[in-house]
Amino acid sequence: MAVVALTALAVGFCVNDKRLLEHWQHSDLNGTGLDRWLNYANHYEQHFPRPNALHQIRMLEIGIQSGGSAIMWSSCYGETMEYIGIDIDPACKRFESPHRSNMHFEIGSSLNKTFLLDVCRKYGPFDIVVDDGGHTAEMITSAVNTIFASNACMTPQSVYVVEDMHVMANCFTHKSYCGTPGEISGAPCVAFESMHDYWFKSPRPLTPFSGRVAAIHLYDSIAFYVRSVPQLHLQRLRRGRFAHNLESALNPSHTYDRRKRQEKGQ
Repeated sequence: MAVVALTALAVGFCVNDKRLLEHWQHSDLNGTGLDRWLNYANHYEQHFPRPNALHQIRMLEIGIQSGGSAIMWSSCYGETMEYIGIDIDPACKRFESPHRSNMHFEIGSSLNKTFLLDVCRKYGPFDIVVDDGGHTAEMITSAVNTIFASNACMTPQSVYVVEDMHVMANCFTHKSYCGTPGEISGAPCVAFESMHDYWFKSPRPLTPFSGRVAAIHLYDSIAFYVRSVPQLHLQRLRRGRFAHNLESALNPSHTYDRRKRQEKGQ
């Protein structure tokens, strides 16, 4: 089994030709604080667009805290990125600087739909959205439901990231992030089901992901939702001669009979 290395490789990702992990480890933080899980670096490089002088990337990050993440993303992409950070703590405005014309900070809550949409209309739509905010199930759901569903917030080809989902593995500590541990898989499950809306015979309630999510990538503690509008349906190819399928006859008689399964409590 291949092991994902956490050491920096030769081919650079950032504009300074460093890999993202190396950039985190060795770049100047300019008096800010950076708290990162190193494993995320490879996932970000795999799913984020590379810096491109011909296309400016717009990033929205929920959760500024000590400012290090804002500095790292902005310096990694350089002038090819416009970075917008939001946080509920007004003290985060201290990271604004006239020398950083491509960085903007807004104060508000990820639970406030009006605030989020106002930020989107002012700066969006975004190519990248990173939720590194309060990490509660309610906050995560509120933000993704508002942002992912809005064309004012996300471009047709974009990616939405939720970090640090492991905090929902334990809901009953002094600082509880969830009501039940099952909430850790709430949004990913809804997104995955929504990818299959067109397969269901009966109409289903639409979700913020319906017709918009093209892929979901799940790793330890972090989820990536790839947005694509419109979503392409599966295309099938059938060629040649097909053998008769005896599966229905060879399986137990109740296998495909929903009523018999219910009678057996299955």
